[in-house]
Amino acid sequence: MLYNNLFKIGDKVKISNKDSDEKSYIIGGIIEREKAWNDHEYQYKLRNIDESSNGLLKGMFNEEDLEIIQERKSDTTPEINLFMEYLHHSEIDEGLSDNKPKFRIGDVVNVCGYKDLQSVKEIIEFTNGQFQYDTVAIDDEDLTYRFEESSIEFQYHDPNYEFYYTESVGNSLPKWRGKVYNFYMFYKDPETHGTLDDELVKEYNNHTIPPKYMEHILESHSVYDRIEVVIGSEEKKKKLMQDLQIDKGQLKDIAGSIHKKINARNLNELNLKDQGKLLHKPKTLVFSNQESAFVDEICKLDDKKDIYPLDMTNLQIMGAIKEAYENAYKTGRRRMQQNKDKQTGEQNSPTRGQMLYRGESNKYKLTIEFWYNFDLGIIETAYPVTSDRSKKH
Repeated sequence: MLYNNLFKIGDKVKISNKDSDEKSYIIGGIIEREKAWNDHEYQYKLRNIDESSNGLLKGMFNEEDLEIIQERKSDTTPEINLFMEYLHHSEIDEGLSDNKPKFRIGDVVNVCGYKDLQSVKEIIEFTNGQFQYDTVAIDDEDLTYRFEESSIEFQYHDPNYEFYYTESVGNSLPKWRGKVYNFYMFYKDPETHGTLDDELVKEYNNHTIPPKYMEHILESHSVYDRIEVVIGSEEKKKKLMQDLQIDKGQLKDIAGSIHKKINARNLNELNLKDQGKLLHKPKTLVFSNQESAFVDEICKLDDKKDIYPLDMTNLQIMGAIKEAYENAYKTGRRRMQQNKDKQTGEQNSPTRGQMLYRGESNKYKLTIEFWYNFDLGIIETAYPVTSDRSKKH
């Protein structure tokens, strides 16, 4: 993982100590060396801009050897496309998929201009569908390199390296921040939902899952909200009634009963914490066989989302995510894309990106995947993965 390097791949630079040479180059590779804990130094490989001479220059260049001419723009802007198309013209011409990396973590590769083999440590995906790779020299794990796809040649895949970089070496996640909470606490009137207490929300904005992101998780993956999505589709509502052999009146009654019980369970949990007493008798909150069958059909028809179990409260869902976070391992590539901060509404340009993780909640018998945003320092979304529905994400 690269930290505070001055230049990035795609920057246009010149060599500062060549006063008479105004020729410009493109940063084609970055080498990171760890000097001490949390202290790194960087060297750079340069590539000729001229397409007729597309090899990397011999030798390494320190940061003080180079001067910036033009920073690489965001990958979503037209200015970067020309450079990215140049770097990847051969792959595009060969018809490779724009959204699938050519290499995977654990691949052992040759890199243009290097004699020693290297292993792929991490994959970085950009908004425009292109990829870069962090690699580590087989005989020197203190060095991390970053190269574009066209500089790398596959040798073989080593599952031992794959395991080491995704599970054994650590997940790079910071310690969980803040408490586990029930989202109902942020409603000014928890019984009717309605508006949120903005001042209370602000107090939790520095948590690993800020309230606005927990709200997104619940809207996307809780039974309460997904029922509304499914029955909001006339086609799916008709299929639901046919499969369960119920009419519109019965559908409305079953959905209403489930919503009331979910609300009551969350209110019980909230009130028990604040007042020390239950608002509703637990026996009245048990879901019937008909309601469970109804939710099973909702899960089948909701073909875009993985849903947390019916009997889990908001607090339990967040508790399961926290448990999975604490034993999570990397499952895929790092994603570098602009996205909107749900708290501020502002667009963020990533420098460290997002990573997909998977962890286990033994308490709730769930496997959970989540996207962690290293620029914002938060979990953006988290959902359960089951053997027959994992393909939905």
